[in-house]
Amino acid sequence: NKKIEADVFELTLPADVTVEENKVEPAEQITVDDAKQLLGEFLTLPEEDGITLKNIEKLDMAESYEISFMYLKDENPAFTISIFKPEAPLEPVAEEEAVVRGQKATLMDLDSFRVLTWDEGGLRYSVLFDDLTITTEQFTQLADKMVLSK
Repeated sequence: NKKIEADVFELTLPADVTVEENKVEPAEQITVDDAKQLLGEFLTLPEEDGITLKNIEKLDMAESYEISFMYLKDENPAFTISIFKPEAPLEPVAEEEAVVRGQKATLMDLDSFRVLTWDEGGLRYSVLFDDLTITTEQFTQLADKMVLSK
């Protein structure tokens, strides 16, 4: 093996360069009531058939925020539903189109990554599957049971 000198990894910056540190704030744990204040009415899954809500997080974005609901199935991570107010209509950028709750949706389904996204009631819902054994069809059946938060 060839020895690599340490100075290969050094960078000398010009004197007039300003170095800025960009901090990413961690997500904030919030309640359902907090989410209602931020989003207004939104769809939630009823806790049944082994599906339970683990926690809710608020993630601050550049000019908005995203609320993420982490769900378990039988005590194991199942999926996260993120909700935010979109700036533009949903554009089909996924490999496949789908339908969720009668709405056009996009589906990106890779070997180790699946996300299903649709717009409804002025909000965008994105589902990131932690448990890839839950099929898109199974989730759409769950989504049909979603109810408006009041």
